[in-house]
Amino acid sequence: MELAPLVDGALVAATVASAIGAPVPRGEPPLEAACRFLALRRALIVLDNCEHVIDDAAALVDRLLEATVTGFSEQLASYQEALSQRNALLRRARAGSADVRTAFLWEARMAAHGAWVAGARRAATATLAPRFGVWLERLGGGPGGILRWEPSPAELAEVPDVELEGRLRERLELQRPRDLAAGLTTSGPHRDDLWIGSGARDLRRIGSQGEQRTAALAMLLAHRDHMRAAGAGPILLLDDVLSELDPDRRAALLAALDGEEQVVLTSADPAATLAGTSREVTIFQVRDGVCTV
Repeated sequence: MELAPLVDGALVAATVASAIGAPVPRGEPPLEAACRFLALRRALIVLDNCEHVIDDAAALVDRLLEATVTGFSEQLASYQEALSQRNALLRRARAGSADVRTAFLWEARMAAHGAWVAGARRAATATLAPRFGVWLERLGGGPGGILRWEPSPAELAEVPDVELEGRLRERLELQRPRDLAAGLTTSGPHRDDLWIGSGARDLRRIGSQGEQRTAALAMLLAHRDHMRAAGAGPILLLDDVLSELDPDRRAALLAALDGEEQVVLTSADPAATLAGTSREVTIFQVRDGVCTV
């Protein structure tokens, strides 16, 4: 789906939900509706021209992928349900229409499910990080590529998985006064983030468009390698990614595609594309709305 017309990243989720036909009940965030819709389906989502809303697109892809991990969607949904209840009661308590202690009753459930979510995110990031670093360097993004889980609160980064539930519960208790004043839960797995960088540089925030594109391709290939290792046969869709790459990066990417999986690659210059690959290809040409082989 084409994201170039969007000027506000907040519209990414609504755009995707509309494109896939996901019904969005009144008052429900479009992202939640899209994930629930896709959880029961097998689907391929392609986001095109999303560099200008990279943070929002990254968050969306993260959630859509999470919905496909066995057990994750259920744990995340349970955490978010408890979070929603706690937040609603905090707002009512702040307005004087509810006893604030009713909000605190949801903390045990939040800690239990939140610990599962946090542990799964840490494990997934640890698996992808080495592959990301390798591919970022091979694609010309330089050495030192880093993927890092950034939990909320930050001190959970050093907490073993078996202790996450207890620490989350302690943190929720400690932040009760601040949460009541804000009318919401100010930290927890719902505020986790993913740090994508090269050395000490945060590519999501200060990387150039070219650096962000290279990082996105490195992420794609890291996911591809992970799926290969799990015995899956991924299909890669690359929409006109070669036109903005210099010759060295183009050659590196094409070399990375010389595998057994199916690759669909679009290009306005097929001759240049074919010159960089040794694998057998089938060419589809689209002219005046007609596709020929």
